[in-house]
Amino acid sequence: MGRELWSTKEQVFAAADAIAATGENVTLRTLRGYLGGGSFGSLDEPLRQWKAERKQRPEVSDFEMPPAVIASFESTWRIATAEALKDVAAVKEKATAEVEEIEAQRQEVIGLMQDVENERDELRDKLAEVERALSNSESKASLLAIEKATLTGITGELKNKIEQLERNLEKSHHAYEARERQHAEELNRLLGAQSAEISVLKIEMTKLEAACNSAKDEAHKYQERLIVATDEMKATEQKLVGKLDVATQEKDAANKKAYELSGRLEELDRQNKELLAKVKAIPAKEK
Repeated sequence: MGRELWSTKEQVFAAADAIAATGENVTLRTLRGYLGGGSFGSLDEPLRQWKAERKQRPEVSDFEMPPAVIASFESTWRIATAEALKDVAAVKEKATAEVEEIEAQRQEVIGLMQDVENERDELRDKLAEVERALSNSESKASLLAIEKATLTGITGELKNKIEQLERNLEKSHHAYEARERQHAEELNRLLGAQSAEISVLKIEMTKLEAACNSAKDEAHKYQERLIVATDEMKATEQKLVGKLDVATQEKDAANKKAYELSGRLEELDRQNKELLAKVKAIPAKEK
């Protein structure tokens, strides 16, 4: 049975772009469905690289402070900047801790998925072994059936010979009575030996048929267990995929929040510099 497909980084990037173009969320599950296969472990790192390259800084419109508040803005701005830096540091620390926790959960989920894939491959290999054993048993049964048919043919030939000899005895009963009796006894002995051999072969055939039926029953039970294990594996895989999607979304949300706060701080710093430059540019009389 076939193993999971392997995709290059370029193929993963192209598939992710195609999925994003449709408006659908790009996850390990949607990416795997688009590519038609591939393990979660092999698709995870290219997907993370794609998301990192796709991020863009948000555009922020220019802001000009009214001239009337320029003189009083500097002290207020310093206080607001100090508070904002404290909030940003706290948010960044919390976001970093959340990202680390989510990353640990994601690695655990990926490990569990890989274990499930390995167990599924082992079950497939075991099923193939059972099928080969069943095929060998059926081949032995076919050979015994051929031997049985051959012995049946030999027995028929012997019976025909006996009948022929009996007819000959009737024709020359008086002349060859003693001799024909000896022939009949020999033929009966041969027939008895053949019958005994046939009985032994019948017993052996019965044993092999029982073994074949037992092997078939065992294969049937194994297939049923494999179906149940496959269903359980699929249910577990769906749960793990759901948990991974939630963890990825939470991670993306935390990164986005930290990114927005960082952009806001940079924008506020830029505005402060512009305001200070405008204050310094005002003539002394206007101040």
